[in-house]
Amino acid sequence: MNRDHVKSGPSNEASAHAGSAPLVRCRQAGLTFGSGANAVVAVRDVSCAIVPGARVAVTGPSGSGKSTLLHLLAGLVRPTSGSIEGELVAAEQPAGLRRVGLVFQSPSLIPALDVLENVALPLILAGTPEIPARAAAHDALALVGIDWLESSLPEQLSGGQAQRAAVARVLACAPRLILADEPTGQLDHATGTRVIEVLIQAADSLDAALVVSTHDPLIAGMLEERWQMQDGGLRHKDEQVAP
Repeated sequence: MNRDHVKSGPSNEASAHAGSAPLVRCRQAGLTFGSGANAVVAVRDVSCAIVPGARVAVTGPSGSGKSTLLHLLAGLVRPTSGSIEGELVAAEQPAGLRRVGLVFQSPSLIPALDVLENVALPLILAGTPEIPARAAAHDALALVGIDWLESSLPEQLSGGQAQRAAVARVLACAPRLILADEPTGQLDHATGTRVIEVLIQAADSLDAALVVSTHDPLIAGMLEERWQMQDGGLRHKDEQVAP
């Protein structure tokens, strides 16, 4: 398998394909909550780049900054130092066109809506007419292999099925970058492995970059690139963590 991806750390942003412009790039990005004696540094001096075709696992213990890094890459929060730039976070680009999808640890499906309605909802809220939104939702559910459950309510799904529905909800919007924040954290290993396989296959189908945060080294091993967070710093597996 030959994909363009980036091996990035605090001082290394070498792309496997120099012609690929980064979708998102962090330049010494940091995020600090509070100030003075009460300041908490969540992410410190992170430099990295995500290019089309990237398959990255972000590992590290709880509290190391994995989720915060993904939130920065998604544009949910702004860095308090350094910068985040790239094609998907251009200031002049409308938020609805940034094509960044975020999968959370909990599926967070709306109980009163069936699976198809849950998956179509973000498109409808973004202004897509109902019929094409439902068609896109159906296609996304087929992509993750649970279109036969589209009339089911969330309470009727297993944990793995619910997480697949959450993945489909992201895929229906055809993202160019998929960020999955501990998507297997509430699943047993076998089910979690299947969810990651679905994410990789879906990213392949959409030609999207994929970044997954995880505690599980076996899950991390399913992706081509592994980064490690420690005390808010980021390194590639062959590099040292920045002080």
